[in-house]
Order: sequence, then structure tokens, then C-alpha cells
Amino acid sequence: MNSGRPVIAPTCQRELAGRLQTAATVLYLPGMTAFDELASLLRRRVEIIGDIEWRDRDATGHLAALGHISEEISRWANEHKAGIDGQLRHFLANASFQKALDYVEGQIAAKSGI
Repeated sequence: MNSGRPVIAPTCQRELAGRLQTAATVLYLPGMTAFDELASLLRRRVEIIGDIEWRDRDATGHLAALGHISEEISRWANEHKAGIDGQLRHFLANASFQKALDYVEGQIAAKSGI
């Protein structure tokens, strides 16, 4: 019975597991703010989208990794919803992730004086 999820060939399962691990890997350093964490997740999503070689070789695995990182972004948004302003909440709720990244990077730059 198919649950509606993509069927992954056994030969691709090991690579997919490694890719999903990589997809979810976000560098957390001491002193990182919640915005830094969100920026890392959003940047990782951009990297996955940009990996055309992976997409062409394993479209199912690529899509699964993209879905996984998007879930991580949504999880972050739910955990921090009380502490984010309306504009960022709007971007995240509507999956406008590039706009969210631009906004967050602007906030980080403003706080660091760049």
C-alpha cells in the first residue's frame, strides 16, 4: 500500500539517508542567536535547491531533502513564533523563504553594524 510518499529504490536509500543528514546539518556555535539559527536553515535550503547535479541524479532524494529542511524551518518558526515580528512571521507562514532569508540577514547585519 502506497502512503502517498515517493517510493525510494533500495540503491538510493543509503545516499538519501546521508543527504538528509547533510540537509539537516546546520552549524550551531556558542553565541548564535535565534536569527542566526534561522539564517543557517534558510541558507541550507538555498544550497539544496542549487544542487542541480543531485536533483538530476536523484530527483526523489533531492525533493525529500528539500522537504526535510523546509520542515525544519517550519519547526523553528513554530518554536519562535512569539518572538518574531509580523513581517517575518508572514514570510515563514507563506513559505517565502528567500524573502525570509533576506529579512533575517538584514536584521543580523543591522545588529552587527555592517
